[in-house]
Amino acid sequence: MSEQATQMSEQEVMWKDGKGRLVPISAIKTEHQIEDGLVRTVAIKAAELSQLLTEFKSTVLEETEGFKDLLAGEYGIKRGGKKGNMTLTSYDQSLKLEIQNTDRIVFGPELEVAQQLIDECIKRWSVGANDHLKVIVQSAFETDRKGNLSVAKIMGLRKHDLDDPDWRKAMGAIADAIRPYETATYVRVYQRNERTGAFEPITLDLAKA
Repeated sequence: MSEQATQMSEQEVMWKDGKGRLVPISAIKTEHQIEDGLVRTVAIKAAELSQLLTEFKSTVLEETEGFKDLLAGEYGIKRGGKKGNMTLTSYDQSLKLEIQNTDRIVFGPELEVAQQLIDECIKRWSVGANDHLKVIVQSAFETDRKGNLSVAKIMGLRKHDLDDPDWRKAMGAIADAIRPYETATYVRVYQRNERTGAFEPITLDLAKA
């Protein structure tokens, strides 16, 4: 066997590990080789499904936008502006399609001011204040493992209409801190349960499948 053929043979049985090092396949446990093959097979299928979902969503949005253009043309108007939410149903009311646009937001530096004002409120309320409200307020500013704040929890504070000037200033600071940075578009398809009469989602989420 030539030197080049020997090198090619060696390369064929060398696997790269997580640190980029080449490891002879003979040094890799059989179960780890099987695990590698399983993960790669699933990943390939997942990538294919992801592409199909991307194409599906793109097609749905194109067709629904075309339908809205058709309706606008029927009434002699020209569409413009931000894409809105829309619900379409089949003629027999057994199927439903929802297109929903939701603004994703981040918070600006005003949020720190809001937190300081809220902290002052908690200090003043320390005697005789509702402990449950304290927990709600304090937990709203807790971060997850990635250091991200919960938008839902912070926005939820605004539903508490408390007669306190600092609290009202804090809620104003939260409102000023809101920074919409992108719009997420969701496509949801439902079918009516013949037994209950309720619409149930056609699952496109692996976690709910």
